Amino acid sequence: MNDVIAPEQGSIGRGIGLVLALHAGAALVCAMIGLAASGDAMNGLVPFLGIGLFQLLYVVPALVIVLRKKQMRTAKGIKIALGITFLLNAACFGVVMVSLSGGNFH
Repeated sequence: MNDVIAPEQGSIGRGIGLVLALHAGAALVCAMIGLAASGDAMNGLVPFLGIGLFQLLYVVPALVIVLRKKQMRTAKGIKIALGITFLLNAACFGVVMVSLSGGNFH
């Protein structure tokens, strides 16, 4: 018999969930730093205005770890969540910039 056990590939949902948990953890850490530094937790959340790029500081190392463990489906989920976060941030940033410049969407 051929009893070869396939390595654990992970899952796309696990990758997306991991990124969401990392975002929540990063927001919590930034809020605590802002609270300690200035007494206002909102000051610590300023990096999240550019989360599309800020997330690279903590999501890319997680991606590298998952790839080293050969969990390709989990890595795919991380990449999907990374892309969605970046695109949502870019779209929201564009809307805010147009609104602040006095332009309209017509």
